[in-house]
Amino acid sequence: MLLRALTLLTVSLLLPLMARAELIAGSSDPKIAQLTPMRNGLSAITLVWAIPDLAMNRVLSLNAGLSTAISSGTAEMSAFEAETYREVNGISLGISTQPTDIALTLTAPHAAFPDALAHLNALLVNPAFSQDWYKRQSLLLAPVKVTKNRRPSHVINVLADYVRFPVATDGTDTSQADYVFGLPHQIIIRTQERDPSPLIQTAINGLPLRNAPVPSDHAPKEPASLPKGIIFAPDSDGQETLIIAVHHSLFDTPEQQVRANLLMDYMGANQGSEMFRIIRQEMRAAYDPASVFRQTARDHALLALSATVSTPEWPAVLETIRTIYETTRAGDVGAQGLANNHRRLLRGFEYKFATNPSWSAMQFLFEYPDGTTGDVQIPLFSALVKAKLDEVAKQGADSLPPFSDYLIVLIGGTLPPSAEMQSDGYCELSLSQPLRRCLEQMNAAQQ
Repeated sequence: MLLRALTLLTVSLLLPLMARAELIAGSSDPKIAQLTPMRNGLSAITLVWAIPDLAMNRVLSLNAGLSTAISSGTAEMSAFEAETYREVNGISLGISTQPTDIALTLTAPHAAFPDALAHLNALLVNPAFSQDWYKRQSLLLAPVKVTKNRRPSHVINVLADYVRFPVATDGTDTSQADYVFGLPHQIIIRTQERDPSPLIQTAINGLPLRNAPVPSDHAPKEPASLPKGIIFAPDSDGQETLIIAVHHSLFDTPEQQVRANLLMDYMGANQGSEMFRIIRQEMRAAYDPASVFRQTARDHALLALSATVSTPEWPAVLETIRTIYETTRAGDVGAQGLANNHRRLLRGFEYKFATNPSWSAMQFLFEYPDGTTGDVQIPLFSALVKAKLDEVAKQGADSLPPFSDYLIVLIGGTLPPSAEMQSDGYCELSLSQPLRRCLEQMNAAQQ
């Protein structure tokens, strides 16, 4: 049975209104992949839909729409009853966005998995779409003003959204959006059952198809880059400054990506790192120095180094971060520290694959965006297992970009960067403005 999207023909004087009851669905039977069972007593299923419009406002609207669909209850349960049912039975639902897809992952204990899938189906086929829930979810998902909360993780989240979805808005008013979720284009399942077909059918029974495939609007022609230079958001009432140096890197091979990940972890991913040892213990200049390697696509990642320091100390601490980075990139790496990080990263990959179905589905989608009927191989995993640590240290310059290519974000305090530092690119941001404004302005100036 096909369900056609209703279109709203009312014309707005300011912005076009979004279509009512937009159908998010594939146009053919979904591709199905069965990964190895998890090792924590749970089964999982991930439903994957293509995002029809990759402008950031539309992605946020779609995310809020899917959150609404799974939060509004079913034809037989109120929203409160449905939430209580999931809590009692150990069922969890989670949403994630990939560069071109939105994914919904359900996990449940093995014994409760069939009933959990029936519950998921009831949520998706329920025709009621609560605008109150949608407005609430839209507020929860609104971009964070990172100039106000100053958390490195939030800055990285905003930057990850920018490089994946560089178009901020398509001009559509999404405040009254309405969605129906039909058959996904991919399904990833992890269960102990040898034949998962009955379970899958329970989850997707009655979900509609589209008449024809719809290409994604506003897809970037090439990966978005971060500008070089400095963004400064002063705060006259603040006594501390968040420093974050970040680069969006594109890798030629999985081996190169693994080397970059290991070297970034060596610099600042734990209490044995160079940043922790030098900046916190020796300089006593920051309580949270850290590095981050955040994968954003199959061969793309954000590389970041951050610290929150007393405002007068930020120039010295930034210079120390630069020295640690350039020394590591040049191959001055302790063998034991690198070995510890390799072991930690490998165990982390194994643990996440065994227990985190959303993460493992993301890795599968990175490698097989159109699905596969053959054996599943994730080259990134193999590259990590086979990594030769002496080569990792020697090839730092091939794996990491020069520090001069990094974007530096400074939030808080009143000490501005020097004129020399501003010469490579500069944007000053008020605390009420989104970080994206400076990213767009600086990228436009450097193109």
